[in-house]
Amino acid sequence: MYVDGHALALNLDIDRIRGLLGRWQDDATEAGRLTRALGLAAARSCFEARTDRGEDPAHTEAGALVGSGGGRTELAAMYDRLLHVQARRPSTQVVQTRAGSVADAYAAVLAVVDGTA
Repeated sequence: MYVDGHALALNLDIDRIRGLLGRWQDDATEAGRLTRALGLAAARSCFEARTDRGEDPAHTEAGALVGSGGGRTELAAMYDRLLHVQARRPSTQVVQTRAGSVADAYAAVLAVVDGTA
């Protein structure tokens, strides 16, 4: 999707990273923590390299699996933390989505990334 139309965009699939860990199912919680750390390191490296070229990097945070990371309670707490971060970053843009409208959500996110929203 996005990476197909943007040179050097990083397609960072957290599930694929987790799958690269040997026997990750033996300790899914720790695998989730390690996967998150690996994903963040990869994203940071890519963004820092882009920053070195004078580009303004986007900052993202990969979440842990809901089922093995605390369930709905942890998801609600993560959402609360996200709202706290959003309140401290006035340039944050929120993209409203509707369940089942993947193409519309993608188009809305792309418009924000491209600066046309």
